[in-house]
Amino acid sequence: MPPVKGKPSRTCHQWSNDVTSQWFDLLLVESAKGRTFRLLLALLNLGIGGLILFAGHTIGRNIHVLFWLGGQLQTTLLVTISAIATAFLLQVRMRLVHVVRKNASGSSGAARACCEPNQNLARQLILLFATLGAVSIFLGLRVGFQGEKIAEQLTSRCRDKGASKASWALEDTRLQLEKFDQQCQTVEDETAGMPVDECPGFKEAFPPPSPYVTYLAGLELKESCSGWCSKKPPLFAKSEAKEQGKACSIHISDMVQQAAWGVGAPCAGLGGALLICAVFLLDYDAI
Repeated sequence: MPPVKGKPSRTCHQWSNDVTSQWFDLLLVESAKGRTFRLLLALLNLGIGGLILFAGHTIGRNIHVLFWLGGQLQTTLLVTISAIATAFLLQVRMRLVHVVRKNASGSSGAARACCEPNQNLARQLILLFATLGAVSIFLGLRVGFQGEKIAEQLTSRCRDKGASKASWALEDTRLQLEKFDQQCQTVEDETAGMPVDECPGFKEAFPPPSPYVTYLAGLELKESCSGWCSKKPPLFAKSEAKEQGKACSIHISDMVQQAAWGVGAPCAGLGGALLICAVFLLDYDAI
């Protein structure tokens, strides 16, 4: 009895071609299913793009995130939205080429030739959003770990000048403000309980611009924290009935860490998804 031959196994190349072919069928087919797929795909791209723009706008208004992370978050968002836009334009181009070729099917040979897809251009677009996707992964992970590093410096090495000069300068400014406030409270009874920036001689002791003084004042008045490396009674928000909740360095470390991974992780994930899509498209025999 002759041996029964098993069904030949599919290679990774064949499997990826089948998956890509099914995706193209949904993208190009003229049916209710195809139209629904294209609508959902467009809404998904627009939704993600809108969220990225909203995140960039929100971050741009957060002085604390900008102070500690600079423009890293905006750069990461810009690269990611560029990758998504390039991938979306590639899909739109493929759809337009399909429609034009279909409408020109009954035309002359010269008219049909002008509607043939440019495979070199398609591959260039695929390589472009693959590169942008890879850069999004790198930037997303980098900004996430940078946020972790800054958070660790603000919590564990807040007073270490070698770890963070800005943190050390804020703590040193806070100590100077405490010393000035103590002198202010002992001069006259009418200055008791007065916010430190309303004490006589404050502008002479801390002439503007004093960025660290302004930063510490903003933290007490807007972020409900007091002190810098450790929790202390407020100097600017003395009208509060009780001391603020946290030391400001702890509050800022939480904010920076959340912002860094809140942007870095989704951007790295989107970059990874786009990179995988690019690999499938580059492996597709029809491109």
